[in-house]
Amino acid sequence: MKKIDITEKLKWAEKPVIKIKDTELKVNNDAASVLKLVSCLKKLDADSMFEAAELLFSPEEKEKLDALGLCFEDYMTVIVSAAGLTGGNSDEGEAQTHTTT
Repeated sequence: MKKIDITEKLKWAEKPVIKIKDTELKVNNDAASVLKLVSCLKKLDADSMFEAAELLFSPEEKEKLDALGLCFEDYMTVIVSAAGLTGGNSDEGEAQTHTTT
């Protein structure tokens, strides 16, 4: 039997975080959630956006998001930004400096 250890090739990255004012939301970036998210975002209707939020955020993080009381446009900005983070595509965000680390 052939065996290959790929442990060193895996990133084991922490969950990405979106910051909105003083609230930080951890984004689910596990493969199962991201694969479901891809098909969900193709629909672009209200139900699929609700489902996307459920996939992107744990119940605790979703509760923090809902507590922000965002308007629909801002809520969609959060969903799109979080979805972008799941693939490691993040050109946004603040640069790490001595005041942000």
